[in-house]
Amino acid sequence: MVVGMESQVANANADRGSLKYLTSPKLRGELKQTPKIGTTFPVFLWDNNEVNGYPAMATNNVPSSLTKGSGTGLSAIIFGNWNDLIVATWGGIDTVVNPYTNQASGAVTISMLMEADIQVRHPESFSIVADVT
Repeated sequence: MVVGMESQVANANADRGSLKYLTSPKLRGELKQTPKIGTTFPVFLWDNNEVNGYPAMATNNVPSSLTKGSGTGLSAIIFGNWNDLIVATWGGIDTVVNPYTNQASGAVTISMLMEADIQVRHPESFSIVADVT
């Protein structure tokens, strides 16, 4: 699976830049227990925060409760050039301090708002598998 993802990005001439894997903590745990080679002293797919030699990270923002056909509880994994993901913000961070809502307890409520958008510069820079068991 991971070699196929890397090959898909390479075949689109997009295998340069900040190449990394991103997945859910659930799949990270599975990959840490899945041997790449060996059984006596195995080398695991996720080793030292790398998958197949590329940096790898996990976040709960990547779903691990997907369904496909009769499969449930499936996870997603993304490989790509993260330099091609644009996070744009405009304006500043709006901050509102409210000392009144919780005044009886002496607490102050602070609310913050930042407007942002995310766009992929080159979709071929990413490979996504959304049905990993």
